[in-house]
Amino acid sequence: MGFLDQKMHEYMLRAHDNFDPPVTLATNRGEISVHTHRYRSSFRTLVGETTGSETVYVANCVESLDGANFVELKVTDVPKGVKAVRYFKYREISQKFELIGEVTQAPWVLNDTGLASRAEY
Repeated sequence: MGFLDQKMHEYMLRAHDNFDPPVTLATNRGEISVHTHRYRSSFRTLVGETTGSETVYVANCVESLDGANFVELKVTDVPKGVKAVRYFKYREISQKFELIGEVTQAPWVLNDTGLASRAEY
């Protein structure tokens, strides 16, 4: 099975990219309060999307984010071949992670200023 696994990741026979899930960093940029936000991210490539990252909790935030009170999201070590970083936020109403944005170039940062959901994860 080792030969087939190796061939799957070679350029001409690529069935999927062999990337680890991203490591997400989230920082509160605003007032200190009692609310907690939860985020995940994934890498999008030419052939698909990685598994989502571990959930990151950002405590001491305001409940309603805006331009002055936001959460800065970024990932570390973006591999060559990544076409976008997708960011997801946990929504209490749906009890699911929902896509809030996709960044297609370095520095791969997204500021959650109360962004509306675009899709579920």
